[in-house]
Amino acid sequence: MLIKTIGLGGAERHVVDLSRALIERGNSVTVVYVMLTEPNLHTELTAAGVTVHRLTERGYLGQLRQLALKLQTERPNIVHSHSPALKALARMLRPFFGFRLVSTNHNVFMRHFFAQRIMERLMHWLDDVQISCSDEVAVSVPWQTISIPNGIRLNVKVDLSEHDSLRHQFSIPENLPVFVCVANLLEKKNHSGLIAAFASAFPGGDKARLVLYGDGHLREALENQASAAGVARGVILAGSNPIARHLAAEADVFCLVSWHEGLPLALLEAMASALPCLVSRAGAMAKVVKDEETAIIVKAENTNEIAEAMRRLASDPGLRTRLGNAGLLRVQQEFGFEQMADKIEAAYKCIDINQ
Repeated sequence: MLIKTIGLGGAERHVVDLSRALIERGNSVTVVYVMLTEPNLHTELTAAGVTVHRLTERGYLGQLRQLALKLQTERPNIVHSHSPALKALARMLRPFFGFRLVSTNHNVFMRHFFAQRIMERLMHWLDDVQISCSDEVAVSVPWQTISIPNGIRLNVKVDLSEHDSLRHQFSIPENLPVFVCVANLLEKKNHSGLIAAFASAFPGGDKARLVLYGDGHLREALENQASAAGVARGVILAGSNPIARHLAAEADVFCLVSWHEGLPLALLEAMASALPCLVSRAGAMAKVVKDEETAIIVKAENTNEIAEAMRRLASDPGLRTRLGNAGLLRVQQEFGFEQMADKIEAAYKCIDINQ
């Protein structure tokens, strides 16, 4: 498996769960990554029996050399890339090592950098199989790919006895509705629009709380925005947390009003926790949920619409329960992890590794 980082994120979570599943099915798996972040998923991978290796060189040629040495040692039958940059290295090395190359598109094609899009158009034929994480991503790619929607492990149990509950950790009164977002602090996630809507819906931030799990370069800007809007008390930037999924389950509403998405695992995890969801139409989200049946769908650019949906959900416990229960049923029926893993393993098996 090739991935840019093993930090906390949707694609990274996907790689960890897929690697674990392949190990459980009798395969040998090595994960190769470049960027070291904290916290990261290294311990979880090694505990599952996955070999983890970091390319420490910063330059392209240095990483190419290091990857070649690792391939020389491991001699894999299949290399599965989840990173456009590392996929380019694998394509260059493939003729020398004879492995079959699989790649997964985790975002719509136009979200890649211009140079990456050019390289993909020129070199995509070198991959034996390309997988897209949703139908919407598959449609965005100019050539044919296999659509295998993301899936999540259901009924995951975590010992929370040594962790404060979300409300207790942040001293949130029981009578205040809690909105939660689990996403790295990146422009495409539109935290700024969410904070603006929260400030409009709950002036002063005293009547509700917005908890943002995740980290990134926008943290200071978002803190300043909340302060300038007068809702610093109501907006809590909680940072990255490996068990954010389970802590977020204690909230009242899950929010993700991104500009761009593939098929976010955070949304599926929220649905699996029976959380009512407030989402934008980005990527596959509007297909995963059904407006007014399993979630409320809004336009990412319409702050007033987001604010009105937040007010509505905060004031109607019955609506929250109805949406949450319907979302749980849908994710159980359509987005279980084993279904996804079976399809990916079938894609591997259709490749003639002796060719």
